[in-house]
Amino acid sequence: MGPLTIKDLHDDLRWVTREYLKSPTLPLFRRVVHTRDRAIELLKGRQRPSQSAELYGIAGWSMTILGWITTDLGNPEIAERHLRTAWALAENTEDNELRAWIRAAQNTAAAWRGQYDVAADAAEDGLTYATAGTALLILASARAIDLAHLGRGQESAAAIQHALDIAAQLQDEPHNDQFGGPFSCPVERAGGYWADAALVNDDAAKSIEFATSALGQFRAAAPALRNLGSERMVRCQQIKGFIALGDFDVAAAELADVAATTPVEHRVGPLIQRIDEIAQLACETTGSASSATEIVDVALAFRQLADLGPPLPALAAGTNGD
Repeated sequence: MGPLTIKDLHDDLRWVTREYLKSPTLPLFRRVVHTRDRAIELLKGRQRPSQSAELYGIAGWSMTILGWITTDLGNPEIAERHLRTAWALAENTEDNELRAWIRAAQNTAAAWRGQYDVAADAAEDGLTYATAGTALLILASARAIDLAHLGRGQESAAAIQHALDIAAQLQDEPHNDQFGGPFSCPVERAGGYWADAALVNDDAAKSIEFATSALGQFRAAAPALRNLGSERMVRCQQIKGFIALGDFDVAAAELADVAATTPVEHRVGPLIQRIDEIAQLACETTGSASSATEIVDVALAFRQLADLGPPLPALAAGTNGD
């Protein structure tokens, strides 16, 4: 095995993360499984210790990507199995960035299950490993949301400020993330997290401010770097803020545009859940008003038309070391 083998495997994963939510999901999932299996197969041979560590890292990153995809497709329990395997593989490397992103993925899976205490613990532990790249920013931002949901408003506000300080520091530094897409957190993506935390902390105006700023940054990004999945989530946060402030017509128009511009195969589980939350908030805020009815109708259609493709292999983590 030569250095080009390692590079090719890394490049495979970089391509997948760059294409995620831009290309059909199932072929990407299969490509990651193939890359993981190739790394595991090479580990059965003979190579230098440094190459073994790199192969364990590739396998660990592969399992982390599979965990993220599986969460997006509405299976956070299976995702957790992938991520436990990822952690076991990461223990054979010195890659703290991998460890930090595994914790970020575990935070996400737990949060979508409503287990905010587990999510907060994952984020806090991840912060001990995040020393480079933008994992530090996503973990600090996610922790602010978890604390808000746990009713720890002052700690959540302090966590938002901590994330803002990290974002300011990163503006003057290169991101240096190994991978893109879900495994990179530019400031605009973090802004969606801050908007979420602010809204849970009952500050709708601040939530809209964070979301609006983030959306401006998304739209200014080069097409190749624009994370459409995160952008849709931030738009949903902005819509929730509009509803909280009583701007129902604006909320309805924005939601209709999100639905119209989201391909059915990219209507992932967290996005569907976020749009369900929009419908619930509209009903709680306006009752049976026509604007609420319009929002609910769009949300129902969005869910009904979602097409996540055939089921992904439930035991992707089980064949090589779970």
